[in-house]
Amino acid sequence: MLVLMHAGGNMVSDYFDYKHKVDLPGGPNGVTWIFNGKFKAKTILYYGIIVEILGACLGIVILLNTSWNPIWIGIIGMLFAFCYFWFKGHWLGDFDILCSFALLPAIGTMYVATGQYHPETLLFILPLGLLTVSILHANNTRDLHSDHNAGLETLSYSMGGRIGKRVYLFETIAPYILTLIYCAFCHQPWTLMIVILTLPIAIRNEKTMLAADDNMVGQIPTLDKNSAQLQMLFGLLYAIGYFIGAAL
Repeated sequence: MLVLMHAGGNMVSDYFDYKHKVDLPGGPNGVTWIFNGKFKAKTILYYGIIVEILGACLGIVILLNTSWNPIWIGIIGMLFAFCYFWFKGHWLGDFDILCSFALLPAIGTMYVATGQYHPETLLFILPLGLLTVSILHANNTRDLHSDHNAGLETLSYSMGGRIGKRVYLFETIAPYILTLIYCAFCHQPWTLMIVILTLPIAIRNEKTMLAADDNMVGQIPTLDKNSAQLQMLFGLLYAIGYFIGAAL
């Protein structure tokens, strides 16, 4: 369900990026499947909406077999998915991604599994959420001028390249500090510290960001992809750490 919702949201966002000339031919983040003629722009929009509806239908099936209590999570999630372009253009894209890719799925999954809300879930998903936001932040920092020229006031543009670098460093180092705090003071299994194996990738990405000048033009073309790699590996090891800790 979550995969469908996120995929549909991405396609709807791609349509609006194309329509508002945020992504242009030859750009580092261009909507190539529209520019090369494989799909028409409206096809991408309709396909995204259909995928969103399929995800919503799966969500309803889950609610029918559990409880309608967490339906508010699905409604807010769909709002974030369909309105991401607006959120991004009004300094709220990072907040949108943190909620829709981390906070809402975590608390919703916990409710479906246990029948209760567990607020601490929001705390323990935060390391992965910050790394997820770092992907968007790297993308928006790279594209801060083109986004602004297209009329989008992203958070990355409002803070500028210099502060943006520091924010990225925080987003990529805080997850390791938080994990250590959870293990030391929140009774979480020490096996979570297996995530330290991904630290060299985080350091590599941070060096890439720091090496870029504050103008950011052409400086970090693949940092968003490298950040996604870090997020995937960190998340996998984070889950394995919990699995091993429970087994022990």
